[in-house]
Amino acid sequence: MKNDTTLIEKALGLCAEAGVSFDRDSVLGLLETYVGLIREWNAYASLVSVVDAETNLGNHCVDSLALAPCLRSFIEGTKGCYIDIGSGGGFPAVPLCILFPNLEARLIERNTKKTVFLKKVVRRLSLENVSIMNESFDGGEDGETRRLITSRAIEKPEEVIRRLLERLAGGDVFLCQTESIHEMDVEFVGGFSVDEIIDEFSVAGMRRNRLYQIELLS
Repeated sequence: MKNDTTLIEKALGLCAEAGVSFDRDSVLGLLETYVGLIREWNAYASLVSVVDAETNLGNHCVDSLALAPCLRSFIEGTKGCYIDIGSGGGFPAVPLCILFPNLEARLIERNTKKTVFLKKVVRRLSLENVSIMNESFDGGEDGETRRLITSRAIEKPEEVIRRLLERLAGGDVFLCQTESIHEMDVEFVGGFSVDEIIDEFSVAGMRRNRLYQIELLS
């Protein structure tokens, strides 16, 4: 983690420039604890690859923090809920919840071992507004609270979005990281507003793939 501190501090600097308020030392300390828990639990729960556990967790943290400006814009001036589908080892959700400790968040994971790990993380880091759910996402909300949704592990986001289409309410936002979104069909594009996010993280090359903000058209 020490070797990654400079990169993470740069990412936090970009977050601060985007208007995100946080205590730098507290965030760095919690991220270090989180990374330590991943390495401790990885053999049990298969959270990340062996190579990532040894050398790449800092980059995963940075890539997660790169979503913070979008999350800030989403919650600014409105009550919103953050949902991460298929949370796995906790990227990007845990670093984002560390950065936004007052945000109501739900991490949804079907794998029981990974769910046990995530609950351990929430307790250790005192993330009091985070709920861990050992289930599949069914979209069961009343539609009164706007939702920002991430799902980093999705390989084919267009297929997932089609399945979510009937479950999402107007005003919901999906942050999708993928190499390209241009292969989506007319039916999909017709149901959503799709905007690519270009910001300081993009310019600095500190974001994995491209980032798209997808909103259900009401």
